[in-house]
Amino acid sequence: MTHFFGTNVIYALMRNRWLFSLRILCLSLLTARCATAPSESQRSAPLQTSARPEGKQPQMNSAPDSTEPCASSVEWVAAAEHFEMMSQPEESIRLLRRCLGSVGGPVSAWRFLASLELERAEVEQARRTLLRAVSSYPNEAFLWIALGRVEVRLRNGLLAVRAYERASRLRPGDNALEMERARILAKFGSDGAKREIRVAPLMAEARERLEVGDAAGALQTLATAQALVKKDRIHSARIELERATIYVVNGQPSPARAAVKRGLGLLGKGRYPVRLRADLHVVAAELALGAAAAGAAAAAAARALDLVPAHPFAAVNHGLAVLQMGDQSTAINDLSLALRSGLTNHLAKNEFENLPGVAQLLASDASFRKKVESAWLNSN
Repeated sequence: MTHFFGTNVIYALMRNRWLFSLRILCLSLLTARCATAPSESQRSAPLQTSARPEGKQPQMNSAPDSTEPCASSVEWVAAAEHFEMMSQPEESIRLLRRCLGSVGGPVSAWRFLASLELERAEVEQARRTLLRAVSSYPNEAFLWIALGRVEVRLRNGLLAVRAYERASRLRPGDNALEMERARILAKFGSDGAKREIRVAPLMAEARERLEVGDAAGALQTLATAQALVKKDRIHSARIELERATIYVVNGQPSPARAAVKRGLGLLGKGRYPVRLRADLHVVAAELALGAAAAGAAAAAAARALDLVPAHPFAAVNHGLAVLQMGDQSTAINDLSLALRSGLTNHLAKNEFENLPGVAQLLASDASFRKKVESAWLNSN
């Protein structure tokens, strides 16, 4: 399991004055105590089944102009909703397939189409729809969750596990998603994956204890997890990543660095598992930024990016580090990479704009400003 980074480290950034100086705020989806924290309904979103496009009530109007039925996504999505509300799912499906096939459309429209197909027991067709959707939106966790559920229905165990793994990486620390993922691993996973299931609840408990300020209890829970995994080096390294996170929250950079060092030591030489190694390097980069060591931060973030080139947190850390070093051009490239890699899944637009130096970049570079606007617009 390679998803634990991000949940507590960035939560710490919001709670702790020492870490606040790292200036990498709220890069997690579970910053439960942040002012911009998601609501309970948002936190449990992976378990929701409705796929009706978000943010819009069905408009009780006619279909769009038949001469240009796909000219406006707002209009044809609303028309599809109207048909569905009027118990005409065939018309909804026909319109959605036509427009998504010709001009593409928002994430919610793909989910809506797949849900209608599933309601009609067209499971294979829903799978094809979702495969096209994740091809267009590879960083949308909810599409991967929906695909994983379809693969389960088709008894494609390995493909289901892979889809849930991808969703888990995109929504680190989402407990509702992890519970669902654990059930899939228990049914289809390898022996190692099943061992992971025994540890996952303890990891979740440690995060929950940390969220309520019980750092000592969180560390004790991790000690219990360590006893379960014994000498398993990869699971032990993940526990060290969690320990580093707790020390970060507690404003203890020295033991946090030591935990990162132990985690990397347990993994030894090589690259596997790449995401876990990358996450450890990202924490090291954040610690270096907190110590005003921009060069060390850039080096650690670069190692993470070498392992996972589309790691949004690594790209942000590298961008902020080189920006401190005066390299605005590279910083813009790094921050743009973070946006392309799914940063909008983890960070609100105003939080991104409040990162140190980003406001100045936006003010001075119109092209970068347009990329930022487009990233959040396309994420809705």
